[in-house]
Amino acid sequence: FTFMKMQKTDIGVVAVMYAVCALFFYMNCQLKPESRTYPNFTIGLLFGLTTLYLVQMLFKAKNHGVESGVDKVFDGFQVKQFTVCFLLVIAYLVLMYYLGFYFHHRLYDRHAPLPAGAAEASGDLRGFRKSAVLSGIFPVPRRENAGRLTVLRRARMFETLQMMGAGFLGALTPMKLLMMAFGVTIGMVIGCLPGLSAAMGVALVLPLTFTMEADTSLIVLGAIYCGAIFGGSISAILIHTPGTPASAATAIEGYQMTLQGKAGKALATACWSSFRGGLLSCISLYFFAPMLAQLALKFMSAEYFWLSLFSLTIIAGVSSKSMVKGLMSGALGLLLSTISLDPILGTKRFMFGQSFLAEGINTTCALIGLFSMSQVFILMEAKIKERAKVTKFSDKIRLTREEKKRLAPMVIHSWLIGNIIGILPGAGASIACFMGYNNAKQFSKYKEEFGHGSIEGVCGSEAANNAVTGGSLIPTLTLGIPGESVTAVLMGGLIIQGLQPGPKLSTKYADMTYTFFADFVLVQFFMLAIGTMGCRTFAQISRLSDAILIPCVAVLCFVGSYAINKNFKNMVVMLIFGVIGYLMRKFDLNTAAVVLALILGPIGEKGLRNAPRSSQGNISVLFSSPVCWVLICLCIIGIFSPIFMSKFEKKVTGGEEIQSDT
Repeated sequence: FTFMKMQKTDIGVVAVMYAVCALFFYMNCQLKPESRTYPNFTIGLLFGLTTLYLVQMLFKAKNHGVESGVDKVFDGFQVKQFTVCFLLVIAYLVLMYYLGFYFHHRLYDRHAPLPAGAAEASGDLRGFRKSAVLSGIFPVPRRENAGRLTVLRRARMFETLQMMGAGFLGALTPMKLLMMAFGVTIGMVIGCLPGLSAAMGVALVLPLTFTMEADTSLIVLGAIYCGAIFGGSISAILIHTPGTPASAATAIEGYQMTLQGKAGKALATACWSSFRGGLLSCISLYFFAPMLAQLALKFMSAEYFWLSLFSLTIIAGVSSKSMVKGLMSGALGLLLSTISLDPILGTKRFMFGQSFLAEGINTTCALIGLFSMSQVFILMEAKIKERAKVTKFSDKIRLTREEKKRLAPMVIHSWLIGNIIGILPGAGASIACFMGYNNAKQFSKYKEEFGHGSIEGVCGSEAANNAVTGGSLIPTLTLGIPGESVTAVLMGGLIIQGLQPGPKLSTKYADMTYTFFADFVLVQFFMLAIGTMGCRTFAQISRLSDAILIPCVAVLCFVGSYAINKNFKNMVVMLIFGVIGYLMRKFDLNTAAVVLALILGPIGEKGLRNAPRSSQGNISVLFSSPVCWVLICLCIIGIFSPIFMSKFEKKVTGGEEIQSDT
């Protein structure tokens, strides 16, 4: 009787998770005994978390008697519109299968990416030439007397200066500058469109970067990231609709300024604050990234296992309303990451007879499906409405010297807040913007302006959410722990380029890493210039109807997934993950945790299985170092982090719900 009182949505989630566990357990029983251990671990983890969730919901139903939540989940669902759009999506898929092969082969064969060896060789050659040129500009001291600590430190300092100089010289090429402008523009367009997100934009453009060099592809994705975070403020200020969740606090004061005829002043404040917050975050990127990379050099197999588990628990917990649902999403992603050849024995595992799954589920297809195609389904189900009219403004987009001086302390405060929030995995820009806004309100000398159009409120929000961009890249590049969903997509782009996030990016691939850092600095200047000159144009783009967005984004999803390696099956995988992502978002499961598990699952599995093998089967090696115990403690903190984060969010926002970035 208590079971029947549960929400039907919860019953559906539990039933699906148990069915997935049963299916994979049946297939796992048919594998060789030595290949069953890790899949059994993931199946047991998902089964245990699902059972815990069932017990939690039964207890809630018994004590509170909740009603069915299906009507609430699908409130406003347009059946005819969704059915027609979904059939058109399937029709387009079939059309591409039967008629599109010739066209796509002709289009993409001309721009086929170089083989992995050739690309790596060309990258090494470029690094050799660049270091040869710079050796005369930034000479490195000889190491004959390197036995002294002071000499070593001085040599490392000069090496760092040399790499920084090499990075800026490599960044100041016409092609990279053009790609920065392109990425920032695309990011602002995506950011100012309500309903789209930075993670979705980066996932959509990711397949287009495969033919680029690694550092160029990274800066395109980074430029889209920065542009989208700022672009959300344009629609927030002019039509009171945040383009991204990171601009939710900006709408509070920005729209009030628009009603007073100060829209230009509000946009100038957002642009100026975003530029300085992002630029200051680059300082943290230069300073902290090498330090963490040196720490990561000491990691062995056991440490990498606990590191993967920690990153998964923290983002699964913090990014979800329910702690158990977040962990369930992560466990589901870990289970899906086992669909591949066994990394140790090379035997087939859960491949359903499909040879293209030998290397596992294509991460890019999963990213596009979970972030982009799922958003298409969300837009399809809602009634298409006209966007609010953009308020016309005639005042100049400019700040006076006195106003800049007044806002300078707020920028410093918000930069520190945004960097700390960015480094913490799972927090994200949506929390930072409210923290920056509340900090500005607390320390402002003009508290009476808040709620009636305060430039300090706009400044605090925008400086904080843009400072997150540099901070979130620090754990992503050095430890392989994405700071938020967007950096999870960037991490997927790194892996696709053959670069594993971690200490090697600061040693073996230091040339590329410092070029990316320099590019990231220059992106802030492009954001300032394009944002200031193009605000009026982007404001008109924000009125673009969903009737145009839905087919455009859907076609980009299909074409992008096919362009990865010209395989029709990738489009099917993308569509499947699109449906999975849509259902997960409807039932408050965490899509970002699934993506992270797909990326980190193989790393954690290799660490878990290689550590005992290196110590003759002694499992105690997983608890043998102080670093392991520190990471274990962090995992425990990560599991219970939602309890603290929910109280923290209520304190920061005054009880207002923060929308997830995904």
